[in-house]
Amino acid sequence: IAALVARCEAGRRQAEAWSAHLAAVALAEGPGPAQRLAIAGTHRLSRIADLWSARRPTIPLDPPGDPTSTTVEPTASIGGLRAMLDDLLAEAGAVLAATDPDLDPATRDLARRLSSEALDLVALHDRLLP
Repeated sequence: IAALVARCEAGRRQAEAWSAHLAAVALAEGPGPAQRLAIAGTHRLSRIADLWSARRPTIPLDPPGDPTSTTVEPTASIGGLRAMLDDLLAEAGAVLAATDPDLDPATRDLARRLSSEALDLVALHDRLLP
């Protein structure tokens, strides 16, 4: 349970940090593909954060999981989004492979939904910023 709590918290923090970063990029960019991707990315990453939060076990842990925060460097380019999405797809694949479908169908569903959201955003990224 502790490992799942940590994984869900880390995923949520990463998605929230990237969503906030892309919101700043969207405001700073002029109209065009980068701004369009940043705006779409904020929406998708907010949903990804919600998916991680919804799957976080509610069983209290003592001590709580890792309290460190995740941030995106202010100088990170929108191109860094693609690498983060590749990492998220790898993480979702690892979660899917490591989860027993009979014992934890909710976590398998999470992995599938994370993959779906990430793949949609990858496709948009690759279409707008080839």
